[in-house]
Amino acid sequence: MRGRAGRAAAGRATQHAAFAHAVQGLCAGRSAGGYAIGPQHIVAKADQIRPQFALSSFAQLAAQIVLDDPDYSRQLIAATIHLRDRLSDALRARDLVVMPSHTNFVCIAYRDAASSEAIHRQLLSDGIAVHRPPHPAVRHLLRVTAQPQALSAKVMAALAEG
Repeated sequence: MRGRAGRAAAGRATQHAAFAHAVQGLCAGRSAGGYAIGPQHIVAKADQIRPQFALSSFAQLAAQIVLDDPDYSRQLIAATIHLRDRLSDALRARDLVVMPSHTNFVCIAYRDAASSEAIHRQLLSDGIAVHRPPHPAVRHLLRVTAQPQALSAKVMAALAEG
């Protein structure tokens, strides 16, 4: 494909691959390999960060088992999408602004950075971790991973306090 349609299709394929890796616990493609071919200066730069992404042989075996069972992957992806949709619906039912998502998390947009910070601090003090992006342009967002605990009354109440 060429042009805008080709870029859009490639973008969707990348999103699906990233989503599948996240759902399977294989984030960042770390299980995808361990070598690179390219100009020496680029490979040398990549080698500087490689140790932090290294996988043990046990983690590689676990990744291989997951990747060898496409039915498990499909079931896990379907369950995650269902959970993400339930989470989005529950948050919207509390009049929160939930951004569209095609990933394993949802983003809630609060009226300002101070609101999201207060909620984030309260959740952390209760032992609940959600992500608050560090960039100033998106400090009003909280990112909540689609997992059963996110639907608990305690988490829902805290997220709705904004």
